[in-house]
Amino acid sequence: MAAIQQHKSLPFLLLLLTAAGVTGGGAPYIIKSTCARAKNATWLTPYRYCVRTLSADPAAASARDARGLAVAAADLTATNVTSTMVVLAELMDSLEMCMAMYKAMNRSIVGALDDLRAGRLDAAWPKIKDASYGPTSQTTASWRSWRGTPTRTR
Repeated sequence: MAAIQQHKSLPFLLLLLTAAGVTGGGAPYIIKSTCARAKNATWLTPYRYCVRTLSADPAAASARDARGLAVAAADLTATNVTSTMVVLAELMDSLEMCMAMYKAMNRSIVGALDDLRAGRLDAAWPKIKDASYGPTSQTTASWRSWRGTPTRTR
C-alpha cells in the first residue's frame, strides 16, 4: 500500500521542485522545504512520510539542488510504479488460478448435486471429495512463497 501512496505523492513533488526552482542548501533543507510545500498543496503528501521517504533514499538525501532531488523522486516513483505493477500482475495470476480452481470445484459439486438428487450416492461421493480439495489458505500462501519480491535497481 505504501508503494501506491508514493505513486500518488512523488510525481507531485517533481512538479513542486521544478516549479519552485529550489536550489542550493543541503539535502535536508531541500527535502524539508519541498515536503512542506507538498503538504500544503495536496492532502496526498503527508509531511513526515515525504521527509522519511526522501531522506531514506541515498540519491535524494545527497541531492544538492532541485534537479537532483527531482531525479531521485522520479526514480523512486518509477521503482514504486514498477513494483506495484509486478504485484498487480501476480495478483491477477493468482486470481486466474483461483478462478480456474473454483470453476472445477463448481463443476464437481454441481455434478454431485445431480447425482444426489437422482439417488446415485456412490457417484456423488468422488465429486464431493474433488470439490473439497479446492484452494485453501495454505495453497494461497504457497503461491506467494515461490514468487520473488520486486527489488529496486539503479
